[in-house]
Amino acid sequence: MSSASKALLETLSSVLKHGHIRNGFDHVLKDVKILSAVPGKVDFEMEVKHEHTNQGNILHGGLTSTLIDTLTTLALMSTERQTPGVSVDLGINFLKAAKLGDKIKIETEVIKQGKTLAFTMAKILNQKGEIVALGNHVKHIGG
Repeated sequence: MSSASKALLETLSSVLKHGHIRNGFDHVLKDVKILSAVPGKVDFEMEVKHEHTNQGNILHGGLTSTLIDTLTTLALMSTERQTPGVSVDLGINFLKAAKLGDKIKIETEVIKQGKTLAFTMAKILNQKGEIVALGNHVKHIGG
C-alpha cells in the first residue's frame, strides 16, 4: 500500500471515528470499518447488530439511509477537493434484507464531480455478495 493510500485511510478513519464520539446520531456508525480507499472510491464493512435493526431483526431502513448518506460523503471527502458538501438528493432502492449478525459490505464511489454538484453511489452487499440496497446521493459542493 502506498504512503498516499495509507494517509487517505488514516484521514477517513479519523473522520469516521470522530463523527460518532460526540454521542450524537452518528454513534450508530461506530461499528463501521474501512476496508479500502482510493480517491473517489471507499469500501466499508459492518456487522449488523441489534441496535442497527428494526422489530423484525433486519437492518433498519433509516440506518441503511444513514450508511449511504455518511459513507458516500466520506468517498467525496477522499477526492482532491476534500469537501463533504450538502445533501441535495438521496435515493435508495431496498432490494434484500440484511439480518441480525450479517456482515455487510458498503461500496461507495464518486461518479462525477462538477463545479457545484457531486454525484455519488453506494452498494450494500450481504456476505453472500447479494445486493441489499443501492443508493444515489447528490451533494452541493460549492459555486
